[in-house]
Amino acid sequence: MVPGDLLTRRGALVDVAWPAVAALVILVLTWQTTSLTATAGLDPSWIAGLHLAHRNGVEFGPHFVWTYGPLGFLAFPLAVTSATLAAALAFVLVAQFAFCYLLVRRAASAFAAPLAVVLAYIVVALPVAHADLLLLIVFLYALWALDEPATAVARAFPAVAGVLAGIAMLLKTNTGAAAVGIAIVAAWGLWPQGRRW
Repeated sequence: MVPGDLLTRRGALVDVAWPAVAALVILVLTWQTTSLTATAGLDPSWIAGLHLAHRNGVEFGPHFVWTYGPLGFLAFPLAVTSATLAAALAFVLVAQFAFCYLLVRRAASAFAAPLAVVLAYIVVALPVAHADLLLLIVFLYALWALDEPATAVARAFPAVAGVLAGIAMLLKTNTGAAAVGIAIVAAWGLWPQGRRW
């Protein structure tokens, strides 16, 4: 291996690693889930209902309708059942990390690294519902892909954003519809000029 190639690979690794480390630190410092205990009452009962509907296999649509879809329980890590709690915690951790990572990456393209981390921290510290994270991830990913249309990030955008938007639709209907719209518009913007309709 040529020494220049080694430096290029090392530089590419640093470009990916430092935003990931910053995102992890921001995730830990801004974690907003304070309790995993399911509580009784009229307002929180629908959240427990989402967990129970999933556990009991209640069909969404004919037997159960809500603004949150069949995967809506993922946005609310509560100890209703162990399986739904584990799935919800995994979803929130991964989604929050991806959101932090994309914020740091996008901020670092406009500002120096320390300022990018501080700005990302300020944004993530705002009260954002976990159900809205996929919408924000699709939006930030679209900005990244449109900013760098010749990269692998942009080439993977239609497939990755389509999957994320589809999951967002199953999580919460209105934010999922917005994520689908963003994915379609950004994919249209990334489509090669000569192949447009």
